[in-house]
Amino acid sequence: MSELKKGLCITVISFVLFMILIILLKCVDVKEVGLYGLNNTYYHEYNKALDIISDVIFYMVLAFNLFLIGFEIFMMVKEKRKISYKFLVYFGVLVIGIVLWLLFDYVIKLNNRPNIIDGKVEASFPSTHVLLTTYIMLASPYIFLKMEGKKGLENQNKLGFEGIITIILIVVLLVMFVLRFWSGMHWLTDCIGGLLLGLFLFGLYYLVISYIKIKKSQE
Repeated sequence: MSELKKGLCITVISFVLFMILIILLKCVDVKEVGLYGLNNTYYHEYNKALDIISDVIFYMVLAFNLFLIGFEIFMMVKEKRKISYKFLVYFGVLVIGIVLWLLFDYVIKLNNRPNIIDGKVEASFPSTHVLLTTYIMLASPYIFLKMEGKKGLENQNKLGFEGIITIILIVVLLVMFVLRFWSGMHWLTDCIGGLLLGLFLFGLYYLVISYIKIKKSQE
């Protein structure tokens, strides 16, 4: 499968699944929350310790992202090269992710948190922690760790440095997914929604850079 088709598949499938999830939440087994049977099965009372741990991991993800961005800018200045199109696309899609987060948080409120924290009723779908962690953990290696070309994973038969880093990033993503509903901060479907929307953003990023790469090769 070509890179372009792969990006298109990830984008379309994740978006379709996300929309199906929204329809199910609005129409199926709706009580305190849509898909109540599933969500209630995995309901957890609020656990402050797990909430703090997930927050710490999230801030570490953001710090990791800022470090890589700073390092990339430093290298661009040092090597006197133009801003990479991957860098620009990465930021563009990240902005889309932030807009979607604000949209669901303040305009389209599908669910409230399973537990009221400090007397506040807050929107909880999708999980912002899972959404942004998914996108950052999956997309950043392609721009900052140079995950293509002669040293890319696609041309390696053995697990190299990039492969190890990728595994670590995916583990961080999965830990974040589990902690957010285990801590009682989100329903399970909130985390699934965050994962699907994060995959959509990653697919969109991968699709755009693949398209630009093909166009550049044809010039």
